[in-house]
Amino acid sequence: MGFEKINENQQEKEKLEKEFLEKEALEKERLERERLEKEKLEKERLEKERLEKERLEKERLEKERFEKLKMENKVYPNYSLFMIPSWSDLLGYPTLGTYVNHPVSKIESDSVIFFSGYDYSIETSKGTLHYLFGLGYYFLKFELESGKYVTDNRILTGLVLSDFVYDHMATSGNITLEEDRDVIIAEKVIKVPINLSNKSEDHLTFIKGALMRNVFIPNKDIFLEMMERIRMEDSYQISNEGHEILSSHWDYYNQILVSDKMRAKPNSSYLNPTAGLDGITPAADILLEETISSINLNIIEDNITTLKSIYSNLEFDPMYLFSIIEQAALLFGSDLPPTASRQLGPGAKKPSKESIFASAEDRLYEFISWPIQFTRKAKKEPKVLPKLVEPLSALEQFTIKSTKSTDIGAIEIREIEPEAFELETLKSETVEHKSLPPPPEADIKQILQYLKIVIEENYEMPSIGQAFELARESARQMGVSATTLHQAKVWEMSKYANIYVKKEPGFGLPEKEKLDLARKIDGWIFEIEESERLERERLEKARLEKERLERLEQERVERERQERERKERERLEQIQLEKEKLAQEQLEKERLEKIEREKEEALRLERERLDKEREEREAIEKEKEEVKRLKLERKQKEKEAKQEAKKRKNLEKQKKKLEKKKLKEQKKLNNL
Repeated sequence: MGFEKINENQQEKEKLEKEFLEKEALEKERLERERLEKEKLEKERLEKERLEKERLEKERLEKERFEKLKMENKVYPNYSLFMIPSWSDLLGYPTLGTYVNHPVSKIESDSVIFFSGYDYSIETSKGTLHYLFGLGYYFLKFELESGKYVTDNRILTGLVLSDFVYDHMATSGNITLEEDRDVIIAEKVIKVPINLSNKSEDHLTFIKGALMRNVFIPNKDIFLEMMERIRMEDSYQISNEGHEILSSHWDYYNQILVSDKMRAKPNSSYLNPTAGLDGITPAADILLEETISSINLNIIEDNITTLKSIYSNLEFDPMYLFSIIEQAALLFGSDLPPTASRQLGPGAKKPSKESIFASAEDRLYEFISWPIQFTRKAKKEPKVLPKLVEPLSALEQFTIKSTKSTDIGAIEIREIEPEAFELETLKSETVEHKSLPPPPEADIKQILQYLKIVIEENYEMPSIGQAFELARESARQMGVSATTLHQAKVWEMSKYANIYVKKEPGFGLPEKEKLDLARKIDGWIFEIEESERLERERLEKARLEKERLERLEQERVERERQERERKERERLEQIQLEKEKLAQEQLEKERLEKIEREKEEALRLERERLDKEREEREAIEKEKEEVKRLKLERKQKEKEAKQEAKKRKNLEKQKKKLEKKKLKEQKKLNNL
């Protein structure tokens, strides 16, 4: 019974000890996991702190660099007529917009015109910004979904172009004056310096004609409306209203940025949405303060005030709008800086884009592609059949007052009035009647040469009238009268034919009149040759444009190839990084497994040590029990021996006592 109880106690003790060891092992594992997790979190925290410090340091250095650059950058004088023929075409038709909560269905016209004073460029973290400041005008003509046509406008004091928009504008194809780096007439931009004093007389005449044909005549109403707006006292009051900037900035794309001063004005219709824009945002002050120093901003504001004063007092001929540039140059006088485009050195590579802003000269050989996030769209035009326009009658054309000629190379000849003609006929010489040669039928130039020969070879005036009739009919048979290019010449031929067939036979032309007619025909021939030259230039330009487009296509293909190669390299690098990451993860896994094995081995050794200790304790306990048992046995035996000894002693005593009694009794017996 005692041994069974001892075994039960021993088993219970072993069970408790085993549970204690398991709990101890689990606790050690938990503490180890917590330690590793804390180490990992600490590493991540330190890495985040390091990255944050690097970011803040980078931002600080970038801010210091930008502030230094902002203080060092200067504004460049840019006194010119600057025009973007179509803002939406330049940006790739981003939106049609709304007007008075009505959707816009089509934008007919959205020109941007500036009489500029300064330009400015600065490199930011996102790219380069190009500013233009002056008196600006954003004119709109558009159609609402209801079919109603509306015109709207916004005055501007500035224009900000992101680098990719500027480069797209500066690389657009030239319409004319390809070799002139000062005067730019291109598809996306027109820039004409106010100071043209460095141009020769012949070249200046060519510039005037090109501008009248391509800029002033097609946009006459817009220029007149803009000049009228400039004359208004409450317009371009920059001190009261702040800046109004048309923007293609990355963060304010296709918006007009206005000052907080404008937002504070009550009932300002300027802030109402209009066609072609994504919004009118009060962010001009923030953007200007971030990118332009206060000194340069003061220079710009003073310049806009000066431009307002000059152009509002400018007198010009509404029928001859080039007079705006001429009169502005006179009013500026010696204050107007000369045109200062950077000249290319001998053997220098021709830049791929035009020099529009002086502040952007350093980027002449740099090109930024159009980013993907600003998708360009094609203009959607409804198919409309061409309208047939009937030519004016001879009477209507005859009553039109001749204005200053704008054709390049045209020679202004005074009209031959009937009164003057009658006086000149008094000096006519008698000539013999001669039959007219048959008129040529090949082309208009040969017909005009035929007329010149008839005029110079002393034919009588009725014959000259008949020659004009024959020339007119030959031209009509060629279909010339149905064209707008030579229609005026056919009408002139009819006019001279009517004048001279009624004259008295036998008299030739006076010398003065003969010279006038010869000059007139020379002028016609010059105009035709000029139009042919322009057509050749157009074809050459079309060829160059085709080559440019092919070159751009090749560059695009090359860029796409390079992009594909870059992506392939990135993919391979990514694969390599993944492999390295997997290898690192494998190494980390092996390291952790090794640690786990070492931990398990340590736990095993610990368990063995504990088992050994337990066995030793058990052996000791057994020894103790054995000693105790032996001690008990010894004590029992000693007790039994004592009892036996005592018993023997008692027996000895009793035996001695009995023997003593026996002897005593024997002695008594003997005594008897």
